[in-house]
Amino acid sequence: MGGTNFYWQGTPLYKLFEKTDDVNAAGQAAGWLLKKVIDRDKRHFETKKEERIRKYKWVGDEK
Repeated sequence: MGGTNFYWQGTPLYKLFEKTDDVNAAGQAAGWLLKKVIDRDKRHFETKKEERIRKYKWVGDEK
């Protein structure tokens, strides 16, 4: 999401772009939304940052 992957027409993410009219700002807003969803999820995720990209991986070791 973001960078060269910004063709969001017809998706819920397009509202973020319409709000800012800026691909980078919309990508950052989407990242903050994703972070909030993952933080509130009962499942366990690993996270790592590679350059400017944060990656999430579902571990699946919930009790």
